[in-house]
Amino acid sequence: MEAPMLTGRLYSFLFQSLHLMLTIAMEALFFQFAFDQGRNVIYKHINQGNLWKHIKHKYEN
Repeated sequence: MEAPMLTGRLYSFLFQSLHLMLTIAMEALFFQFAFDQGRNVIYKHINQGNLWKHIKHKYEN
């Protein structure tokens, strides 16, 4: 029976305050944006020379 007590404490600590909940949501959005941008940079670096923008001049008339 510890799980309901633990989740109740977690809820009361994190989500009763609107300010804290908004801070957590903004941090999650920022992390998602930063992670996606980093992933795109790594993908473009690994595939340098193989992406359409690098080879389209070979196939356009």
